This record gives sequence, structure tokens and C-alpha cells, in this order.
Amino acid sequence: MAKVDMVMPQMGESIAEGKILKWHKKVGDKISKDETVLEISTDKVDSEIPSPASGIIAELIVPEGTTVAVGALIARIETDANASVASSASTPSPKVESKTAPVAQSTPASKPASGGASVDMVMPQMGESIAEGKILKWHKKAGDKVAKDETVLEISTDKVDSEIPSPASGVITEIIVPEGTTVAVGTLIARIGAEGATVAASTTAAPTPKTEEKMHFSSSIEDFQKQNQITASATPAATVNAGGGMVKGESNRFYSPLVRSIAKAEGLSMQELDSIAGTGLNHRVSKNDVLAYLAKRPKGGVRPAATATTSASTAAAPAKQVSDVKYGYNKERSELIEMNNIRRITAEHMRRSIDTSAHVYSMTEIDMSRVVRFRDKYKSAFEKREGFKLTFTPFLIDAMVRAIKDFPMINISVDGNTIVKKNYTNVGMAVSIENNTALIVPVIKDADAMNLVGICRATNDLALRARSKKLRPEDIQDGTITLTNMGVFGTTVGFPIINQPQVAIMGVGTIKKRPVVITTDDGEDMIVIRPIMYASLSYDHRVVDGALGGQYLQRVAYHLENFDENQTI
Repeated sequence: MAKVDMVMPQMGESIAEGKILKWHKKVGDKISKDETVLEISTDKVDSEIPSPASGIIAELIVPEGTTVAVGALIARIETDANASVASSASTPSPKVESKTAPVAQSTPASKPASGGASVDMVMPQMGESIAEGKILKWHKKAGDKVAKDETVLEISTDKVDSEIPSPASGVITEIIVPEGTTVAVGTLIARIGAEGATVAASTTAAPTPKTEEKMHFSSSIEDFQKQNQITASATPAATVNAGGGMVKGESNRFYSPLVRSIAKAEGLSMQELDSIAGTGLNHRVSKNDVLAYLAKRPKGGVRPAATATTSASTAAAPAKQVSDVKYGYNKERSELIEMNNIRRITAEHMRRSIDTSAHVYSMTEIDMSRVVRFRDKYKSAFEKREGFKLTFTPFLIDAMVRAIKDFPMINISVDGNTIVKKNYTNVGMAVSIENNTALIVPVIKDADAMNLVGICRATNDLALRARSKKLRPEDIQDGTITLTNMGVFGTTVGFPIINQPQVAIMGVGTIKKRPVVITTDDGEDMIVIRPIMYASLSYDHRVVDGALGGQYLQRVAYHLENFDENQTI
């Protein structure tokens, strides 16, 4: 017997839940792939959802009128036409609550494993814009006992690496997706059964074949999967499919049910649809993209002058990236090391930042005498009281926040031709993780509302959770300016790349005793030894000129050099 699980699809990056309006099929009905199974409603759109496979409706788990989270199991399809339908599937399950657990958690298909019940673990949604995740490591194997909330696996997304807890106590009966595999949000990855449950023979370390029977998706999630595996289309479709299934265009792009329905209603040919530049994730065409195209479209439509081959290449092929360039090397004397997920994401973000922002750099030196004396005076008592060391990072963040109050136009972002001025200050701090092989930037939210002790506590908390993979998606989002402390590695000075969509990042080097010239009150110059730190500011010259960048950096230096040593911490 082979079953395909249907889950509540994600109908947009900000959609977290959906309501089942109507089931078009009942238990026992035959269903064809791409035939409409149900209608759902979200806070964005109502949509008809097609079947991901042909077969028989074996179970309707969520009844009409129920709102469930994205990724929640809603139905099962039996693809073996000769198999019997489960007797318990004659009516929708009454045990489904109107709201499921938060989408960032593993979603069980039933109550905690007991009495022979089975709990399905799916790839959790670790943020509104997250469409897929990669399984880094299984902490359990098939047959192992597991307690509720015990770590089962580690996953990686384009936002954060996380340890995922078990949704129930029991025994791991099946591990479906092997380590190193990237799957869509909502994909079935493992099953947990009651103690004594039979362990599936198929749960081996071998990679799972990418068949529909092994995948746990509905149309929208399958859409996400396939759009990230774009290949050249040998036989392009000529028109928009009027049915409920996903549509492959000449460029092998896929379109959501909403985009497809608009195209059908407006009479857009597939060539026209393929010619629209998408602004969504991985150049996906959104509703707004289609509406913008229609607003500029001549009456009666327009037929693209380019051939199908040309249309496909312009729509699907992104600009060649630096990483696409092939280099020669001595294979016998070289070792190939695959980038981990965070490193790949960092590489892409850094390249995109250089392509986006006109980077300009300013640099200054800062006399850290007052801060050093203050820290030396209180660091022992502080560590004894708080349980962690007093570092220089909180002093730097405090000075950055104070300087933003004087120069708020450094605390902005760019949205097209619009400047977005942030009336709050969220400071990102670069943290080296995984034995200094990766970098992540957790964010101190509302740092402008904190005193120095509060910043110390927030800094320590985020750094610890970053290194132990306990960060939540919201911990690395919505930063307005970033600090990177290169001095902890002995670096004297550096010029960091802007963390998009911010417009400025400050980099600081090591604090080192240096000879400097000072002028006494009576006008005499003399050479003295001072703890000096070099600081740099990288800023986006599209919206920040040299005057503003330099003034902001000098104001940060002023707050550090004139630090109030009479305060307590």
C-alpha cells in the first residue's frame, strides 16, 4: 500500500494558516492527479487545491470550517486502487482542533503515540518566508525510544539552523528523509509510534527515492519544491491549464493557483505568463506581478516576438554568478569540501549585497581608555553576579545606539525609490559559529530601549543560543544596523559588507596599546600610551553620503571616548 499525505499548503510567504471551506471529494471517492480536492481560504485568497496524486481518498482528517496551520495533515490518498479504505476514514476526524500548534514546531498527525497510534513528523516551517529545510543530522535512528520534546534532528533553512524536538513520546518507527536532503515545508520526514510498534523495514540510511509515495505535500508545496529544481523544458506547454493542477510553462516555471486563475480569466497565453519577471522567492511570479503586467498590456493582448526557446531562457536563466565560474585545480593534491547551508546562504547574501549597494568606507581610531578602565573595575563582580563575562561588545552597541539618536538617517533601508526610516533600533551582531566555519547575525530587538546591563544580557543570550543552534527565526530578522567585532580574532581593521537590507555596518578591530600624541591643557604636546581601537563603517552611497557616514562614525567614537566611568553596572 502506498499513501500520499496532503497538508495545508502555503499560499504565500506570509500565510501561516488556512481554513477548509469545502471538500469536493469524500472518503472512498476516486481522484485523479491535479483534480480539485478541496477549497481553502486564507487571509490573502480563496483557492481550489488539486490532488498531488491519483488514487482513492482514504481519509479526510480535517473537517470543513476548520482552520489549521500551514503544513498540518488534512487528508490521505491511497494510490493503490485495490487497497481498502480505512474504516475510520468514513467521516472527518473530530479530534482536530480549530488551531494547530505553531508552524515552527513539528506537526503531529494524531495525538501522542499511544495505543498503536502513529505521529507524523513533517518539515516544520521556521518562519513565514521559509519554504524548505535541509536535514543536517538525525539524533535518533529507527527503533530508538524518544521522549516528547527530546531533540530528534537538526535542520537548516536559509534563515537559521535549529534542533527539532519530538512532538510525542514513543519509538521512532520510520525515518523517511535521510541526512543531507532538502525537502519542502510540510514534507513527511519521520513517524513515531507507541512502544512496541513495528519498525518499518524501509528505514535505512539509503537516500529515499523521490517518488510521490515518499513525499508529503499538496500542490502549493510541490510547487515550491519543483521551482527550486528548474531544468530545461523539452516540450513547452502552449496554453494555461484550465484544470486544478500546477502548470509548467515554456521556461519550466510553476505558477500558484491564484496566478493561474488570473491568467485564465484574462486570457494570458503561457508565453506571456513566462515573459513576466517574477519578484517573489526564486523569481516566482506573484499576483502583483501579473496585475502589473496586465495594467501595461495593450488591449487585445500581445504576442511575444521572441521564440519559445528565447522566452524560456530569458525568464528562467538568472544572471551568471561568480560561483558558476569553473576553475582548474590539481585533483590529486586538493580536497573538495562541500559548503554547509549557512555558508552557501552567506555567500549568496554577500554577493547580492555587493551587487545591490554602492559600498563606501570610512575609518577612525578610538581611544578606549575610559571603557577599558570601567570594564577592568567591574568585570569580576559582574561575572559573579550575572554568570557570564563582561565583554566590550555591549559598550560598542550602546555607543552605536546613542549615535543613531543623533543621526537617525543611518537607521534606514531602501525599498525601490523609497527610503524607509526605522523609528526603532534593532542591532545585529555577527557571531562566528561551528568552529569559526560559519557566520550568523542574531538581532538585539529594541536596543534603543535598553540600558547597558540589558544590552549585556541580550548579547550574551543571543551569542549562546547562536552557538548552540537554539535561535528562532525571529531572532535573526528585522535588524536595522549591524556590528561585526573582528578584534576577537586579532584583526586590526577590516571593511565589512553591508547586511541587506540595511545601509550600514560597523566593524571594529582589536584594542591595542599604541603611542599617541596628546595636547595638555597648557598647550604642550606629549606622547602617551593609550588603548586604541580602529573602527570602520561600510555604508550604502545610494542613500548615505560621506558626510553622514563620517559624522555617525565620529559620534560613535565620541560616546566611547567620553564614556561615563562614574556609572555602575
